[in-house]
Amino acid sequence: MTLDVSDLDAAMTPERRGDRTFSWDVPPSWQQGKGAFGGLVAGALILAGEAALGDPERPLRAQTLELMAPALVGPGDIEVTVLRAGSSVTVAAVALRQGGDMVAHAVLTFGRHRDDARWCALTPPLLPPAHELPIAPVAPPGAPTFTQHMEFRTTTGFPFSGVETTEILGWVRPRQSRARGAAYIAVCCDSYWPAALVSLRAPRPMATLTFTLQIVGDLRGVEDDAPLLYRARSLASGDGYVPELRELWTPDGRLVALNPQTFALSR
Repeated sequence: MTLDVSDLDAAMTPERRGDRTFSWDVPPSWQQGKGAFGGLVAGALILAGEAALGDPERPLRAQTLELMAPALVGPGDIEVTVLRAGSSVTVAAVALRQGGDMVAHAVLTFGRHRDDARWCALTPPLLPPAHELPIAPVAPPGAPTFTQHMEFRTTTGFPFSGVETTEILGWVRPRQSRARGAAYIAVCCDSYWPAALVSLRAPRPMATLTFTLQIVGDLRGVEDDAPLLYRARSLASGDGYVPELRELWTPDGRLVALNPQTFALSR
């Protein structure tokens, strides 16, 4: 029987079985529709890759992820394959299977520190401090099950508003978590609803097809319980596929990660 947990760390941490093999029980209350919340899957694969490589001097720099089928409640198997380990960069493939079928596949790129030069062409969102904004109700009617574990303070971009601007601005953090690494960042990036839903007036099923995480900063100096700034913009739509760009920032305006995604509209 799969046990349920509310703590993010416990929910997404796989159990080691071998040098590069893991088991992962998908907990019931982290679902988004039939399958697990995509950010949780991304986080579990990142943690498996980090554990298999065991090299803290090469933190995660990028993740590309395909979610091919729902990660159903219950046991799954994760396998890590090192594709190449160079002098500075290691690339690994991580696969999640349930019942022998491929559910999700990610390529993780880990890299050593190379240069201290930093720049950013993006401007951080200008929002009131998190403590001045109300926290959304826990799992309001119609919200995905996993949202009960997240804390949202949204200023712009409520779903089904019927407005022309498809943008979301707000603050986000898990309600219970001790982690602050790459898997935590992936979860925070993926937790909000698709920005395309802002322009709609009624629910429309959508599923994440592709997920790319590009980490350009870190959370050093950020208080452990501090929410992070979040912005998402739906860029276009065509033939039932919707690309979107998500951003995650520290409270003092440092860019942490970019998260391009492609959503597929259900028929």
